Amino acid sequence: AGANSAVNGALTNTGTIQIPGAFGTTTTLTVATGFVNQGLIDIQNNVNGFGSALNVSAGTLTNAALATIRSSGPSGGGNTLNAQLTNNGTLDVQRPLTIPNTGRTLDSSTGTLNIAAGNTLTVDGGTTKLGGATGFGTGTGTLNLAGTSPVLDIVSNLTMPTGVTWNLSGTTPTLDSSAVSAVSFTVPSVDTLNLTGATVTNKVNVTNQGTLNLSTVTVNGALANSGALNIAAGANSAVNGALTNTGT
Repeated sequence: AGANSAVNGALTNTGTIQIPGAFGTTTTLTVATGFVNQGLIDIQNNVNGFGSALNVSAGTLTNAALATIRSSGPSGGGNTLNAQLTNNGTLDVQRPLTIPNTGRTLDSSTGTLNIAAGNTLTVDGGTTKLGGATGFGTGTGTLNLAGTSPVLDIVSNLTMPTGVTWNLSGTTPTLDSSAVSAVSFTVPSVDTLNLTGATVTNKVNVTNQGTLNLSTVTVNGALANSGALNIAAGANSAVNGALTNTGT
């Protein structure tokens, strides 16, 4: 792909598509309509820190069960995946990746998110679906949900992967569940969950064994804390559900 390339017809991928970073500019591949990736899509930055982008103008990009979409490259520059994504395979974040998601749903409720240590997956707005069937690989990088009205939808009982930090912030962020009944969401002992300006609905019961940082947060579900519960000074937070505290 050159600096700006396009696929305007139907795309079928069972091989490898590389989008390499170019010197001094962002390399962009734009695909007109949604498609199923059955191979590898590798979005790469370059040594000078310039990233690459994959845009899908309409429809859904579905990452099949054995397929991989990767953010990679030789530098720390960020790449972009601008598409409504259903991830049934692996989203492999070896270098920082941003997914513009306002008005969209990123569904990885049955796929794998692998975010390498020292790297961040940023989902900007929209809904992100995760659950008990979500895989997380071995990466210990950061998941950052931000932007306009981001929603973390816990579709089934979920325990965060070991050794990670997740952030939920932005404008009117929400921690919710689309499941019929309330679900449990567990923060393990070595993990950190940062909630800023967020509402936790009564469909999500949080168990914190690690570090839970609240800043201007309303918790409507049950909260069981056996770790570190930190409520920011000067910020108005409220726990409206049952609070059980055996931690600090």
